[in-house]
Amino acid sequence: MMGKANLWVFLVPLAIFMAAFLAVRRRIPKLGAASVAVAIVTPGFTGMAFSMALILAFQSLFGYVYQMIALLIASFMVGLAIGSIVMTRIMSRTANSKSLLIKLESLVLVYSILVPVVLIVFHSHLGQPVIFALVQAVILVLSFVSGILVGSEFPLANKIYLKGTGRVGEVAGALYACDLVGAWVGALAVSIWLIPVLGIVNTCVLIACLKMVSLVLVATSRL
Repeated sequence: MMGKANLWVFLVPLAIFMAAFLAVRRRIPKLGAASVAVAIVTPGFTGMAFSMALILAFQSLFGYVYQMIALLIASFMVGLAIGSIVMTRIMSRTANSKSLLIKLESLVLVYSILVPVVLIVFHSHLGQPVIFALVQAVILVLSFVSGILVGSEFPLANKIYLKGTGRVGEVAGALYACDLVGAWVGALAVSIWLIPVLGIVNTCVLIACLKMVSLVLVATSRL
């Protein structure tokens, strides 16, 4: 049954979840802060999903990947650290944190759309020597950018969620747990199910739709 799944099998429940969440949140305004938690789960999922997608994309393009795994993971982790540091400095000078989070979510959505486009272009022109030489560097850059985007969202979401509360440890722990759950699901689902069943491009499309849901929830919330 799982092997026969297509993209719509995931998109329909995703749309239902968004509609149900918006309906319940309208009746229970306190759930507005839960949108931040969703915005943290999705970057964790997205970051790990794109790491797995890029590793498998490299393997499908070149036929090998083992010597590149360390570089791909390292580039993601460096981007993660840089994103966190830069965002920590930026958000201290920003009055409207929600607007900044919406812009960041939009950037992640654009990135989610850009990755499959780049991979398709590479695949169709891989026979050209210039493209063949560039593809390794570009995939490393994509991994690095993914880390920056994911790392930037965590400190910002913490700031928004902490607004009006002094429960620093509890909030940070809860959001970190959300991030880890998203990353765990992303690594597991993408590697053993989504990419083998949907393929790399459709998996990227699914991730883009997931980020669209996250963006809508954050943009329509009262934070």
